[in-house]
Amino acid sequence: MRGVLAILLLSSCAQEREEPWQGTAVGNPGNKSCRLANMDGITLESATIDAQSFTWEKCDGSEVVADGGEVNLLAAPAMAIPEGEICGLRVAFSGPADIVGTGNSGEGAFSLELELDDLRMDMDAVTFDGGDYILEFAHPGWADPTRLNLDGDIAIGPADPLQGTLVNAFRHSSMFEDANADGEISADERIPVAFSDESAASRFLFVGDAGITLQTWDSGTSWSEGTAGDQNNLGVAYGDGTWVAVGGIGTARILTSEDGETWTDRSQPGAGLNDVAWGEGRFVAVGQDGETFWSADGEVWTDVDSGHVESLEAVTFGGGQFVAVGITGARASSADGSLWDNDITGGPDLFGVAYGEGVFVAIGEYGRRIRSIDNGQTWIDDQQGGEKFHDIAYGGGTFVAVGDDGNFNTPDGLIWDLGSFDIFYSVAYGNGLWFAGGNASPHWSTNSETWVLSDVMDDWDIRGVAFAP
Repeated sequence: MRGVLAILLLSSCAQEREEPWQGTAVGNPGNKSCRLANMDGITLESATIDAQSFTWEKCDGSEVVADGGEVNLLAAPAMAIPEGEICGLRVAFSGPADIVGTGNSGEGAFSLELELDDLRMDMDAVTFDGGDYILEFAHPGWADPTRLNLDGDIAIGPADPLQGTLVNAFRHSSMFEDANADGEISADERIPVAFSDESAASRFLFVGDAGITLQTWDSGTSWSEGTAGDQNNLGVAYGDGTWVAVGGIGTARILTSEDGETWTDRSQPGAGLNDVAWGEGRFVAVGQDGETFWSADGEVWTDVDSGHVESLEAVTFGGGQFVAVGITGARASSADGSLWDNDITGGPDLFGVAYGEGVFVAIGEYGRRIRSIDNGQTWIDDQQGGEKFHDIAYGGGTFVAVGDDGNFNTPDGLIWDLGSFDIFYSVAYGNGLWFAGGNASPHWSTNSETWVLSDVMDDWDIRGVAFAP
């Protein structure tokens, strides 16, 4: 018996489905706040896609090709999945995706003509022995109100600057088994049996209290909850196929994982750790009482002297240097994480540091912002004012600092602009997206100004987040 896959574009969050369906959804059928319909009142009138072919890659090297054509994404046309072990699916597009609808209770009409690149999904020798499957096209770029403003009529064609953002919806996809054939993906079904090459390279992992972890493969549409031990984890980093999470009180807590789900305890004698970074082929972790470790593989760790007795709160890598910052304005730098210099202290505590375009920017207590343009040797432009900053990251030409006054953006550490009043503890950037977390579900943004709440775990303190390139 073979499995069945259909192709569908979820037409409206408010629309009731009269019978179970199988299909491909743009959006999140696991809840009723669709990605495309994140604003109230969006209705899709038509949605078609020109698919040249669907090629199922069998694990024995053979292929099964199904003809394409114009596909009505609102009609859920079904497709049989070949028998045997499947290792991939390629979708070749011969024309654009055309999507037409109205938004904001009919006040704004929109039409999208999206030029699509061919899509490939990767599978780990999956045998579709009957059952219903949903292939979900999704990307947060759809829902950003500042990117797709439906207050008035809008038409986006191939030459529009927003083309790339919206096309990402079709580049990030996941396939799920609809175990109870109800046409929806429940929370316990949101473990992909397959995901696109782009999605596989777009993983964000959150760590926090009680060892809980959250991981997304496809930029915030699908989530997997797990545990990395049962204690608080404060920092996380990814490098060379390995995740490292750190924390601990009275011991240097270190855990490693290849997939972000199964973790191995690598803890060391020493003080608790606060953060970890990857660079130059090694991990560097820093923590309380100036504790510092480095490791080339995440398995064997070496304890070194940072030159500080103050707690080091954060570490990052850039410009060939690891730079760590901490309590009483502690700052130190190292080329390899084993030999540290520039033992600097002074001023309010520092809690985060990031590197971008030749500049290190550190942030901390009382809204402190300070920067270095010589790889952490000297620090200049010390600014203060406001509440505590918790973390900072760099991406897309912008530093984003998050804290108790909201999140602030700067291109260079000199001029700062308020992004929003959302309060976060941690932030990371990757593949055109920002993700941030605090004492609620993760938030995402495409522009670091407008943030959207992910429909995943509530009432959980997120302490660290990292991106796996």
